[in-house]
This record gives sequence, structure tokens and C-alpha cells, in this order.
Amino acid sequence: LARYPIEPALTDSSMRMAFPDGQTLAIGKDNGEIVLVDTHSGDVEALPKVSNEFVYGFGISADQRYLAFTGVMSGIYDLETRSLLEKSHPLGK
Repeated sequence: LARYPIEPALTDSSMRMAFPDGQTLAIGKDNGEIVLVDTHSGDVEALPKVSNEFVYGFGISADQRYLAFTGVMSGIYDLETRSLLEKSHPLGK
């Protein structure tokens, strides 16, 4: 778990989505990075990066195990194992 202070870059042109647990915030940055922020402790964890393009949408499974994202690339993370399960390019590239 990488921990570092929340940078101003995480609050600018980023896509945000709060998890139903009320403690986790997912942030998609314009460089393709997705980070999870623990809103209680302030800890920030970067998920494995799959794109260099803006992330502009998220979805979370009902059990909060899977995080889907979309942008130039789309994919699904398993948040329990912190692994990327699926990724695709909308244009099939």
C-alpha cells in the first residue's frame, strides 16, 4: 500500500466517485491514473495504471469488490486482489 499526501493534482480536473462504504473515494486523473483515497485516514493508493488518458467514469459492484472504469480505455479492477481483470479499448484497438 503506497501512502502519500493528497496532492493538489488529485483535486483539479479529476473524476471522483465515493464508495457506498462512506470511507473510500476513487479518483481518476487526467493522466490515466486511478487512486483510492481513505477519507478517514487520508491514505492514498494508486491502482495499476493501464492508460495515459483521462478516466471519466466509474462504477462499483454492490459488494464493493469490483471497480469498473471508463475513459479511452475501459476495465475492471478486483479491489480485493488489486488486480486488473479486464481492459479494452472502445474502438477495439
